[in-house]
Amino acid sequence: MKKKVIGGALLGVSIIFLVLAVLEEYPYRKNERQMESLRTLAAAPAEEENADPYLERQIDFKTLGEINQDIIGWISIPDTPVDYPILKNPADDFYLYRDYAGNPNPAGSIFMRTSIPEDFSGRHTILYGHNMMDGQMFGSLPDFQAQESMERHPHVYIYQPEQVLRGRIYSAYTCMDATETYRTEFGDQEDWEQWMRLTETLGKSRIQAADTDRILTLSTCTADGKERFVVHCSLEDGKEAKDLVEGYSNTNDGMEASMEGMGEKEW
Repeated sequence: MKKKVIGGALLGVSIIFLVLAVLEEYPYRKNERQMESLRTLAAAPAEEENADPYLERQIDFKTLGEINQDIIGWISIPDTPVDYPILKNPADDFYLYRDYAGNPNPAGSIFMRTSIPEDFSGRHTILYGHNMMDGQMFGSLPDFQAQESMERHPHVYIYQPEQVLRGRIYSAYTCMDATETYRTEFGDQEDWEQWMRLTETLGKSRIQAADTDRILTLSTCTADGKERFVVHCSLEDGKEAKDLVEGYSNTNDGMEASMEGMGEKEW
């Protein structure tokens, strides 16, 4: 009888742990499904000979704006999980634990701080995202610590209604928050160039930063949350965006239905 009681208790405890595990995992799986639906608004790039097809990718910013006016752009690193809208809100950390629609979600969103020009015209633009264990958000950034990852996935693309930007990845490394890496204001040209050389040195990469006056940094946390992992990119004008709203041709059938009910590791 005693063995039966102990066995029943162990079974009950096991069921409780199983339920808790499912409940903990649910928000992340929900976020993944929602993002798959949202990506139907980002048409796949058309293959063109002697051209970068990702510069021609079209994003339906009209519909994205109707979902949330805080969506200011879209970021993509081809052939990686990074393919998300970019958010900006007057409260800097608003999207730290909110999804692209502004609903609570532990996976958060890719976001920019208020002090940074949202058109990426500043000398140093920083985007933040969680380091998710399943690779969501900026969970794949630590892969760029390997030189071969930079060579396989050399470019970051930023899409906005009026422009498309392309960034060349040149450095990736672990650092502390609020250090020299996170500077966004610079004195003269010499000060700027010294900072750029520093980011090259810290990354220990064989790739040099392009001669540019704009750097994009992608920032996430390390696995233990005590440090930060960053990826630096030299930004260049990809092309002036075409009419991405009227020219958008991707089908969104079922998108409205999939959005219904979308209610309600650190960066």
